[in-house]
Amino acid sequence: MSTQETRLADYGIDLKIRFLKLNSNLYDRYVQPRHFDCEQDSINEHIYDKALDAYSTTYIFIDDGCDRMICFCTFSCSGVMELTDTDNDVFIARENFRVTSAMEINYFAVDKRYQHLPFEPSSEKGDTLSRYLLNYMQKHLCQIAANHIGAERIILYAVPKAKRFYMGCGFRPFEGQMTGQGWDYVQGCPPMYYDIVVK
Repeated sequence: MSTQETRLADYGIDLKIRFLKLNSNLYDRYVQPRHFDCEQDSINEHIYDKALDAYSTTYIFIDDGCDRMICFCTFSCSGVMELTDTDNDVFIARENFRVTSAMEINYFAVDKRYQHLPFEPSSEKGDTLSRYLLNYMQKHLCQIAANHIGAERIILYAVPKAKRFYMGCGFRPFEGQMTGQGWDYVQGCPPMYYDIVVK
């Protein structure tokens, strides 16, 4: 099936997209058929096999034109440790660390047929549907922070080739003595953060 037959639009703005919290019924309808492919096997395996795990929450974006999942985002609670005093022995002085509450985007992926789709005809390079979907997710997480858990940052570990994309969405590389969690499974993926501004 060709890209045009599957995508049904030349611009993201022309798509009718729904944003849904994944549950078992939606999983059976949109995930189990295994139409989704972001061209990263480990990420594909997550949405197919682990997206309903209790430790995290997953939201999906549906293209109503073809009734398929085109993007998903899995997130969980996390934190960032910042070294505040470099003069003492940081290995025994726990008071030298400040822990910032955060929400971690564990996975964000867009189907390969939609990854580079311009958002509208006048879009500049980089102004894509993918960026729009991530920006929408950022706003949703900021609302959760404001109304429920009070997190100060959104963090993620970027696939190296996507670092520039995330920087274009307001994420910045960890600075100075910032340290995250989960290094065993994110080797080679630079940690990045986005400051939550509660309005």
